[in-house]
Amino acid sequence: MIRIGIVGSRKRTSDRDFQILHKHLRRHYTQGDIQLVSGGCPSGADYFAEYLAYLYKIPIMIHYPDLVGASTLPYKELCERYYARNKRIAEGCDVLIALPAPDRRGGTESTIRHAQSIGRAITFL
Repeated sequence: MIRIGIVGSRKRTSDRDFQILHKHLRRHYTQGDIQLVSGGCPSGADYFAEYLAYLYKIPIMIHYPDLVGASTLPYKELCERYYARNKRIAEGCDVLIALPAPDRRGGTESTIRHAQSIGRAITFL
């Protein structure tokens, strides 16, 4: 089974972004057993991953951030919980598909950096 991580900026939510991801998945991952891996954000690439998993009946592993007690956490600790989630995504996939924002900042970049550090193949869309 190939585990395909899908991450992206919340700035990449357009139908065009969805079509780019959809076309890439159909072109490169039509053969064999696959599982999608993502982070559970309700918009952007995470949402696209969930929708494609539903549409094609592909299993998906969603790594949600630990938000227990989030309303009382200092901002830095809250960020650390999101970065821990990003690390789990990178470690839970064999290849990573990224739809980063033009400014290349935030959680998507955190996941990309971790995936690079552990030798995951990364495709930028």
